[in-house]
Amino acid sequence: MPKQKHFLEHQKQKGAKLDPHTADEFLAAGVEQEEGGEKWRAGDALKSSRFFIRAIDTYNFGLQRFPQSFDLAYNKARLQYELSQQPRLLEHLPSPLLDVLHAALNSHRHALNLKPEDADTLFNTAQVLTSLGEALLEVPASPDRRVDALSYLQEAVDIFEKCLSVQQSQLQDAQSQAQAILQEPDADHQRPPTLDVSSPTATEEQEQWASVLEPITPESLLETCLAEAHVLSVLLPLLPPDPAASQTLNTHSDILLEKAHALLSSQSVSVTPDSSDELRLAQCRLNLLSALADHAYRSHRIDATNYLSALTETHASSQPSLVEHGPAQADYADALIAFNASVASVSLPESLATIAHLRWSALTIALSALTTANTTPGPELGRSVINGRRGDAELLRARLAEPEVGYDMAAKNRDQLLRNAETYYTGAAKIAEAEWDGEGSKGWWGNVEVVRSLLSGAVMDGKGLEDVLAEMSEDGLIG
Repeated sequence: MPKQKHFLEHQKQKGAKLDPHTADEFLAAGVEQEEGGEKWRAGDALKSSRFFIRAIDTYNFGLQRFPQSFDLAYNKARLQYELSQQPRLLEHLPSPLLDVLHAALNSHRHALNLKPEDADTLFNTAQVLTSLGEALLEVPASPDRRVDALSYLQEAVDIFEKCLSVQQSQLQDAQSQAQAILQEPDADHQRPPTLDVSSPTATEEQEQWASVLEPITPESLLETCLAEAHVLSVLLPLLPPDPAASQTLNTHSDILLEKAHALLSSQSVSVTPDSSDELRLAQCRLNLLSALADHAYRSHRIDATNYLSALTETHASSQPSLVEHGPAQADYADALIAFNASVASVSLPESLATIAHLRWSALTIALSALTTANTTPGPELGRSVINGRRGDAELLRARLAEPEVGYDMAAKNRDQLLRNAETYYTGAAKIAEAEWDGEGSKGWWGNVEVVRSLLSGAVMDGKGLEDVLAEMSEDGLIG
């Protein structure tokens, strides 16, 4: 989510003008519309979205009159991205997700042109680029999507790096200023200046506004480190094999994770017993090191045995433990399924029997992790998706029975593995019907039909299942 609002805070509670003339008045009108949207966000998504759309329109009108107003540009860009991250609101917007994200990116670029060193705008721009890259990767059968996603994600890493540099510089300056004030002899007797808002005058009949700037803190730097670690873990699977680049990325990631650990361990960052920062860092570390291991394998820097060991050892050494954390277990399962895909497509000097055994082991561990994830899926990962992944893992295990692999355990249990996949896909479809009013269940029912045809040996005509078959083929679930 984007950083805290950077709008101007009013010092007098007056309604915004219906016919704004100044930049501040347009800002006041936009903020008032946003407040209306927030009021209805939980209860009436349609009404809330209308308020937010009017807020964006107000910022747009203001920018047409005052194109150099950073606060108007920032608020517009920030709100556009916030809406893209709210599924309940997004469905009421006039444009699809990718269009909303592209609009948010253009708005952030304009805000950055006005203030290239603004840390919040840098952070938010990198977040938009990350979301855009991830959204493009979800578009099925789009030949250019990986190229575009790669470009956006690489730019996100660069901007996060710049954001970290700006934040570190600002934090050092703030700490130096605070230290200098403490060292002044009469520091205890000095009081900060206050704004005189006592009795209104003629000019004060209009609202007074003052810029609100969030201070840079160690927590700000930690948030940026975690965000950059996430985008690196998404970017790495898209990068082509390159031993030199693999080593460079390992070094960069080590420095990034060490910086995050140092920030978390410092007394400046408050970590309470119920704080999620340690858990978030452990999960980011798991995902990033798993992606690095995959790229190292594809770059021929490690073999399959060491690749799988890197995954299991990273998971086992996580502090705090991720064993009972559902979302992290789902991520771990994804890494193991990615291992199966990479090892199946990259030829290294290990015996076919060894490779087949490693793939079976990885998929079996993935199923165990998904079983744990299903008990505590977390707010962003539903049981429908987890059951679908369990079906994927069983179907991938069944594929190890195919002649080119011929893994004995898979061959002996092929039909049972397919029945397991059918059960999980059916569960995913029924949960989707119950939880999402049927949305998303069609795809799972399509998977069920494919598995049933594999069990019966019947030839599918594929009519009505073209998208399902294309997606399953792309994911390596069918040949």
